[in-house]
Amino acid sequence: MLNVNESSSYSPTIFSPTVQAYLYLIPNIIAIFTSIFVLYHLLFERTLRQALNNHIIIIILFTNFISDFTSTPWLIYYNFTGISLVPNPIFSLVWVYIDYASYALQTMLFAWATIERHILVFHDQWLRTTTQRIFIHYLPTTTIFLYVTLYYLLLCFVPFCSNVYDYSQVYGLADGHCELENVFFQRWCLIFDQTIPTMIIIISHIGLLERIFSAKRRAHQAINWRKQRRMIIQLLSLSVLFFVLNVPYLFVKLAYTFETFINLGDELLFYTEYFVYYIAFLLPLVCYANHNGNFISDFTSTPWLIYYNFTGTSLVPNPIFSLVWVYIDYASYALQTMLFAWATIERHILVFHDQWLRTTTQRIFIHYLPTTIIFLYVTLYYLLLCFVRFCSNIYDYSQVYGLVDGHCELENVFFQRWCLIFDQTIPTMIIIISNIGLLERIFSAKRRAHQAINWRKQRRMIIQLLSLSVLFFVLNVPYLFVKLAYTFETFSNLGVEFSFYTEYFVYYIAFLLPLTRTIMVHPMIQTSPRRRI
Repeated sequence: MLNVNESSSYSPTIFSPTVQAYLYLIPNIIAIFTSIFVLYHLLFERTLRQALNNHIIIIILFTNFISDFTSTPWLIYYNFTGISLVPNPIFSLVWVYIDYASYALQTMLFAWATIERHILVFHDQWLRTTTQRIFIHYLPTTTIFLYVTLYYLLLCFVPFCSNVYDYSQVYGLADGHCELENVFFQRWCLIFDQTIPTMIIIISHIGLLERIFSAKRRAHQAINWRKQRRMIIQLLSLSVLFFVLNVPYLFVKLAYTFETFINLGDELLFYTEYFVYYIAFLLPLVCYANHNGNFISDFTSTPWLIYYNFTGTSLVPNPIFSLVWVYIDYASYALQTMLFAWATIERHILVFHDQWLRTTTQRIFIHYLPTTIIFLYVTLYYLLLCFVRFCSNIYDYSQVYGLVDGHCELENVFFQRWCLIFDQTIPTMIIIISNIGLLERIFSAKRRAHQAINWRKQRRMIIQLLSLSVLFFVLNVPYLFVKLAYTFETFSNLGVEFSFYTEYFVYYIAFLLPLTRTIMVHPMIQTSPRRRI
């Protein structure tokens, strides 16, 4: 993407190359695997693949994946060793090309995506025919792609000037690529490929939000923006990512390029250039978060536990961090279990009593209100338990959570039993009973062919729900059985090891939940068995 560490003259000594490498290495590994997951999800789920709003996201993610899999590891290797991975002129030019072209392509495509969202939300009639889709949807994307790839190909590989190769420098080039360091081309790339697209992103989103709120005020206006809610949230979350990491870099880069505000300091330029790479790391994670509600747990408490198991100490030896870790761990588990329990009940309504959800009032009371109550109960209850000081915790950062014998409130007999029974056991029993009931009702409906129940239309939803239920049943029920036995002091001869293993593998619910959902949206699952035969 960018020329980071091109010269050691402005690289802060407190930020050593080894530290730089590690700060890239771990996020880059996570980003690569997340990109594979999200791309698989977007490409193999027919509905998502055919949605026009996802096409640019797929291209951006694929471009980002190439960058994460090539130029970023090459930069990490350089920071570890101080030399280029392959001391060869062709390799140096390829590295420069991928770095600059991928960054420009992502920024420009995303700028067009923000404009296109206005069309998709407010003027979807412009995309009804094939000709309209070609000129309004496919042609701009193709033009941007061809411009960036060919323009940077021309700059990087056609010898308008002579490069000086030094494989102890970034890209293996002394003072960067001669063409890209040329004043004219440098300013062209900065203004037309980076600054203007970023301004378009900001202005388009201010306009999009203004139009949405205006549409809400004018209730008589026939704009179905609510149908586009997920698309808008996805776009806004990506925009925040670009705004927070890209705008500071562009501001400092413009100041240096046009020789203004030179007193900003070399360190500020270094840091803004360095952290702009985090767009590439966080982009797939933001996309993943928009498709998976398990994101917070997967990205916080689980990595913190992994770090603890590797090192034997808390990641941040601080009381606040310990309480946050406990809160996320307990609250995310309870919230997932209770929400899933309600989902199994709601599926009965969606499959057999969809008429209960036809009006806005019905949807508010039957669909939104229970979910909101569960969310508020869990978040506020565990917030109260974890952060309001009813007792004194003993901190020891060589223990899990950095607490001796766990959080004092959550280890209290009353609260421990309350959480175990009402937040874990009862929801799990509801999941089991509701799914047995759902299967029984489905088979009964099949036997009574004259009954007008369109359960076949809900086939995918039912398969998804049952697969997730099996996941909860296999991993959660043994844990709850052992936990109940220990909490109520029965079957104490089960053994400490058995308790440890059931508690350890219950974390796999968080790991397997998004994978189970991905498998369920595979075309082979979506297609009817008779059609496959």
